[in-house]
Amino acid sequence: MIQKARVFLTDDHPILLGGLVSLINSNGSYEVCGQAVTIEEAHTEIRDSNPDIAIVDLAFGNEKTAGMQLVRKIRYNHPEIKILMLSHRDESLFAQKALEAGADGYIMKDSNPSEVLKALDVISTGEVYLSKAMQKEANRRYARRTHPGTEENKNSDLEPLTKRQREVYVLLGFGKTTEQIAKKLGISPKTVDSHRKDIKERLNIDTHNELMARAAKFVIEGDLEEFDLDELLSDPEDQQKDKKESDKEEDPKSDPPE
Repeated sequence: MIQKARVFLTDDHPILLGGLVSLINSNGSYEVCGQAVTIEEAHTEIRDSNPDIAIVDLAFGNEKTAGMQLVRKIRYNHPEIKILMLSHRDESLFAQKALEAGADGYIMKDSNPSEVLKALDVISTGEVYLSKAMQKEANRRYARRTHPGTEENKNSDLEPLTKRQREVYVLLGFGKTTEQIAKKLGISPKTVDSHRKDIKERLNIDTHNELMARAAKFVIEGDLEEFDLDELLSDPEDQQKDKKESDKEEDPKSDPPE
């Protein structure tokens, strides 16, 4: 009897979890050995269930990229486990970051179920799974690297920008609105507009649409190592809520009188 590979599932959507359980258990090569709907559960259950493969969701609740941190911790604590990241977010923006965090593959949630099984087959052999679209993108990047005469400086867009302008530029590249950027950086929408105007002048860009396209291209192809993307892309309201709770715990005077 052939031993089946053990698969652990993490996702905060029970319906999707149920579908994955049925899909994987119906295949002769894999079996689900555990599942978790929170990051905290995942840490404990993965250690106890000893899986061969972990399928990790990118987002948990309001944390849009919490799965990245889970991938890093799995890779650090359990380097032998293969990791497939599952997400509804654009692979052109997040697949590369997932691989850099330690994932062995990245797949969109709207993919055909057969592609999930194909991805499991690929990463089980020690290879990296990329969709056909991402394979084309990887080939294009490889072609650029092997022809130095046509390679551009990956950070050329950032060089003329100030630190704050760089943050605005990257947030624009991730599709954030003026209001979202203002709230995230703690500045006014008017100030964001001013930064955007300065960025266009410094990068010799004429229109807002050209700026958005160039910023989106940069977050796909550029070097984002200087940015803490988990922090930069997190929801400021959630951060403020966490801070208030933390301050309340540390300050006994904030407790209501008995």
